[in-house]
Amino acid sequence: MHAESSQPAGNPTIPINRHNQVSTGSIGSRPEPHRWADSTPHQPYGSTPEAKQRATPTPPVRCGRLLRGLPGRPSFAGPPPDPVPQQPLRARRSKAPPREHQRLPDPAPSICAPGSDGARIRMTMSHGNALTQKARYRSRCTGIGHQACTQQHTTAEGQHPVPDSGPDQARLEAQVFEHLGGTIDYCAHPAGIAHVIPTGTHLTVALDPKLGPNHRLSQHCLEALLPTIYTGTDEDPEGPGSAVGVRLRGIDADGLHLGLADTNARVTLAGPSQAEWTTALANHRARCRESHLIPLWDTPGLSEPERRYLDGDPAWWKEQADTAWLASGLLRRIALFHTVTKPYCVRYWRHGLGWRFELRYEHGLTVEHNTLIASLTHPKWGMPLQVKRDHCSCKPCACDGGAERNCWFTLEMPDGQGEVGMHFRRARADFDASGTYERLVTAGANARWLEQVLPAHHSRLSLRTRLTTGELV
Repeated sequence: MHAESSQPAGNPTIPINRHNQVSTGSIGSRPEPHRWADSTPHQPYGSTPEAKQRATPTPPVRCGRLLRGLPGRPSFAGPPPDPVPQQPLRARRSKAPPREHQRLPDPAPSICAPGSDGARIRMTMSHGNALTQKARYRSRCTGIGHQACTQQHTTAEGQHPVPDSGPDQARLEAQVFEHLGGTIDYCAHPAGIAHVIPTGTHLTVALDPKLGPNHRLSQHCLEALLPTIYTGTDEDPEGPGSAVGVRLRGIDADGLHLGLADTNARVTLAGPSQAEWTTALANHRARCRESHLIPLWDTPGLSEPERRYLDGDPAWWKEQADTAWLASGLLRRIALFHTVTKPYCVRYWRHGLGWRFELRYEHGLTVEHNTLIASLTHPKWGMPLQVKRDHCSCKPCACDGGAERNCWFTLEMPDGQGEVGMHFRRARADFDASGTYERLVTAGANARWLEQVLPAHHSRLSLRTRLTTGELV
């Protein structure tokens, strides 16, 4: 706090004017602080008795303001200063004089005019957005990385993200889809398929290495897909085993190549090495000889047993051929059951001319069945199926005590010949998934994926592992 100051009676005060300047005759003396900015200069304090009587100590200055009228502070007892004349607020708001309007020059030609560089840039940007959408859809359906899908569509402009197959190609792919089977054992991906690479005339199916904890998926494919005929004497043969009409075209570094008798259809099973395929095929031939099975996959056309089998019910086989596009479309989009939704198990089987799916989820997870069905029936790139919701119990409710939840959907074919039924099954709260978890681990399932599909069991196992290894003490 500033100290109060006063002038002794015997010492005359240095006169100052309103500009805080020293008056004449006091050059070199220190001026007083500025008091009021009025139009009349102050008289020197102490020059007359009246001035002495009016004189008061100078108020202290703080933050550029005089502290007047505060308790315990001396106040100015003299006459109030004259107000500084100010213009009214509205008077100070003067509008700028209107400017004369000048005619602007004619605009330059638009950069988006047809044929201009801007139009080509805009078309490129739109094409880029379309490429991104196609690449995203292809990546979700096939399981291929987004960047690889973008490069594929860049080199093949106008290509469908998941192209449809021809009639013969669809028949072969339907055989592969059916006989790979989704009910055998747990795999790292739905039906043991890590990803697919579809084109209009060919399909590459990348397989998981294992089927459950103890079997190789390569051996299962040979047993399920390559046709044989039984020649034993203990029972009458009912017809060829495995996939009728499927042929082995060869084995190379790309995988095992399958075909369909009397057609140009091709499917490549990738994943296992050439050496593994060769060894598995040799073992399969040896088991066929031991079991009185004659291989039919080496003949170029249909064998006589296969022809008799197909001639037994030609109408049924024709209906299957006409609806083979459904199984082919599902196989080409098989990764959707792994990318847009997170079931820990996917089962499927033939149901008449259609199919049935069962997807199992851990309790508490979001099923995301709307996203899966919307992707399967995409208006531009999906399959022509009409969706019918039969029942849905996804609405949260704590009144069921953690019971199992089930949702059923039906995807009907346009001609009414068949349908795809989907059952989304969420386990009850006390379901023990420890055995399932262990089988998925031994089948080669990714740990990050297991954390998403079985988060409760994965967190418990992770904590138990950390306690066992001494990380948590």
